[in-house]
Amino acid sequence: MSFDLRDYIVVFENIIPEELCDEVLAEYNSDKNWINTATGGGVNREIRRCDAINMSDAYVIQQKSEWETYRSALRQIAISPTVNPVWPVKPQSIWS
Repeated sequence: MSFDLRDYIVVFENIIPEELCDEVLAEYNSDKNWINTATGGGVNREIRRCDAINMSDAYVIQQKSEWETYRSALRQIAISPTVNPVWPVKPQSIWS
């Protein structure tokens, strides 16, 4: 019996509080530190037409202390997503 990597993905629905999600999205939408994303050859809007902001970047955190607050909260959720997690004994695919 072989397993696919996708067999080991656990999905936690609604694990991030809605209020925190709303706050993070509002900060992203209002922030002025958006940059053009680059490809291996630099910025080329004909190939990659999206912008990015890195909430873990030291410069961004220095400009807006809220990012560190959000980053810390999200990291804590990722480290310990539930108080008493119940892990399946056998991997359960979500791509059935």
